[in-house]
Amino acid sequence: MANQFEPVRVYSCANCGFAMRQFNPDSELLICESCGTRLGESEADRDEPKLVVPDHPLIKLHGTFTYMDRQWQVIAYQAYEGTVREYDGEDKKWETSQWSYRSWWVLSDRRELRWLLHDPEGFFWCEKGSMPDELPGENDTKYEHGSYRLLGSVGELSYIPSQNERIKSWDWHNMSLEVRMDEDNSAIEVEAFEQWPLHPHFMLEAFGRDDILGIIRERERATKAFFLTLVLIFVTAMVALGYSSSIVPAEAKAIEFSKEDNGNFKNMGTFDVDSHMPMSFKLIKRAISFANGANNQRMADNQGVVEFELIIVDRDNTEIVELPLEFWWESGVDEGKPWLEFNSSVTQVVKLPMGKDYQMHLKLLQMWEGVETIDLKLYIRGAISSVPFLIAGSIALIAGFLSAYAIHLFRIKAAGARFR
Repeated sequence: MANQFEPVRVYSCANCGFAMRQFNPDSELLICESCGTRLGESEADRDEPKLVVPDHPLIKLHGTFTYMDRQWQVIAYQAYEGTVREYDGEDKKWETSQWSYRSWWVLSDRRELRWLLHDPEGFFWCEKGSMPDELPGENDTKYEHGSYRLLGSVGELSYIPSQNERIKSWDWHNMSLEVRMDEDNSAIEVEAFEQWPLHPHFMLEAFGRDDILGIIRERERATKAFFLTLVLIFVTAMVALGYSSSIVPAEAKAIEFSKEDNGNFKNMGTFDVDSHMPMSFKLIKRAISFANGANNQRMADNQGVVEFELIIVDRDNTEIVELPLEFWWESGVDEGKPWLEFNSSVTQVVKLPMGKDYQMHLKLLQMWEGVETIDLKLYIRGAISSVPFLIAGSIALIAGFLSAYAIHLFRIKAAGARFR
């Protein structure tokens, strides 16, 4: 690759003796990267040397990189600062903000000239575009209007900039129009450019920073392993939760109540408590019948409630707890359309002392007069709370995202994408 970028000429700086290499045959000006002396302009136009040193961790003057299957070399650097004016359509006013950008001139192994731009929004690949028929107006709200001054240049350029060069620009999407102006604000040249964003990861790949990419890959693998471990733990915990909460004692049974059972108890069997785990009592409505042979659709024309009380006693017939359980339904008409809301199950969770032969009695407290019979089944399960798992999962998820974001920041820092 060294032969692809052999200089076409080498000059010795008249001020410091530094070897000033020219790679682009069309360059008109060379600016010494050691002392800032300019070679290529007349004595009358020559200003005092002004040294500009590009300070970037990735892009270096004369550095090479690969893009679009071609080799490129950085041959010059320019820095600009100024303001951008854009129209806020919501507030109906123009807003002005400070803005700066850096421009690296790059030359391909085929002697093609392009630019790498860097501004607070990131990196951009830039090349010449098509000129419009006319320049936008000063108050054209479609464009961002830029006004910049040249801070300094170094390397070789295809034109001779003045020390106080100014740029006026109009930007829209990936198109940019630039007017180069002299100290008297007179237009010297108008150019059109197209530009495309470049990801910091691509910049690291293009400039061959395999050491940084290796670190990023290791951190990405560690983050993925971390996420997979979290998923495995979470799934295992949920399976364990589902398994432990799906044990139904053999004593649990289906039962039917009729309106004649108001105020009566029915035995729902026995169960043991062998751990300190809370117990979940879930009463499910399997079927309901209405008076006069009506089916469930009759609920759409009425509202009502069926109330129960689950009483749990120990083997000494001492009452331990009373758990209210209620089924309800409501109906109505909204904008000519009937609606119906109801519950099909009700659950109560309680922590009981460890013991044997707990007895359950279900008492019918109230049955809506329109109900003939209601068919039920009671399930008992170990009730592991999912809240700790959800909290731990949320914390772990946040930690994972922070880890991924840390990798993103490291990539940006390593690629020098953060504008200074």
